[in-house]
Amino acid sequence: NLIFQYHRLYAQSYTIIDTRQIACKAICYHYLMDKQQIVDYWENGAKQASVMAYESYENKHSDWAFFFWHLAIEKMIKGILTKQDITPPPIHNLIELLKKSDIILDSVRLEQLGEIGTYNINARYDNIKQEFYHKVIETTYHKKWFPICEEIYQWLKNH
Repeated sequence: NLIFQYHRLYAQSYTIIDTRQIACKAICYHYLMDKQQIVDYWENGAKQASVMAYESYENKHSDWAFFFWHLAIEKMIKGILTKQDITPPPIHNLIELLKKSDIILDSVRLEQLGEIGTYNINARYDNIKQEFYHKVIETTYHKKWFPICEEIYQWLKNH
């Protein structure tokens, strides 16, 4: 019993050179996958993002490391939603995404996810990026929050 869903791929991997490619992009942008393929897509994307988080952290790019942790955790949540037959909405708010699942969140998890949610900066203004950068490069901050991100990622893998 296959459950088919249309799934939107990230358009960043496609570049339109001229109008003839628009039709191709539209076809590539949506395609048919069964439930397990969608779950695999989210979990593989989460794994890739977690690898990028580690690599960025090792290279002293804490800002990118935390951005990739947010992405990894978001993708894990979207995989969980798909497993529960819920189509993940195109949002990045980790708490709102998890509220759609059957996972119960305690106050500590809510606080942690709220902080991790700040790693996805919607506005790309330099002053906002600089504030974020200065927050996450502080040794006490990244020594505390990097392991929390790892823990939440592993916790979600077990759901």
